[in-house]
Amino acid sequence: LTFGSTAGVHYAVSKTGYTGAGLVVKNGNIVQAGTVGIGDNSIGVYAINGISNVEVSNVNFILNSPGATAISFEYASGVRAFNNLVRINALTYSAQGGTNDGFVFLRSSGLEIFNNRFERTYTGIAVTSTLPGFDDNIRIYNNVILGKKQAKNPYGIILYETDKAIVYNNTIISNENRGIFVEANHYSEIYNNYIDVTYSTPEGPYDGQLSTGIRVR
Repeated sequence: LTFGSTAGVHYAVSKTGYTGAGLVVKNGNIVQAGTVGIGDNSIGVYAINGISNVEVSNVNFILNSPGATAISFEYASGVRAFNNLVRINALTYSAQGGTNDGFVFLRSSGLEIFNNRFERTYTGIAVTSTLPGFDDNIRIYNNVILGKKQAKNPYGIILYETDKAIVYNNTIISNENRGIFVEANHYSEIYNNYIDVTYSTPEGPYDGQLSTGIRVR
């Protein structure tokens, strides 16, 4: 499936209604067609407004423009994302063009994210502002995240305002990186992760001073 051959916001798969239970995306390639420039902000799989019982598996996401994201879900529950590849081919990073992210979940719960590989993402996995009153039940494990070196302080995994998350057996490697970033989080566990944020030769105008393995605030 090829999408996004012109500038603007494009979706390869999009579900925005309240009846999105049982969405399955699996076994194929989702490829952004060509480099259409800064600010494209295309999304491979996009869903909001109460989607539930979702599987995204065995998909190769190939994204070619600054701002493109593989998966973006909002108000989702019961999501399993596994055995996927996210590869970012955009060569530059720009604050005006947004960031190339792997999987982004906003106000979501019941997530299981495992056995995925992220190459040259700004943020590999981000889970933020989960649904109030829910057992967040977030499990992130056995993922490989190779951050984008030309970005300013990219992230491996972000947990923001999440509860009861378990993050383990992940590999995060990148210069000038923040491996796992945790804020406003309760009752979560982070263990057995391999994080290499060794600062060596700068690839851009950034000094690497924010490189941290795990940051909690």
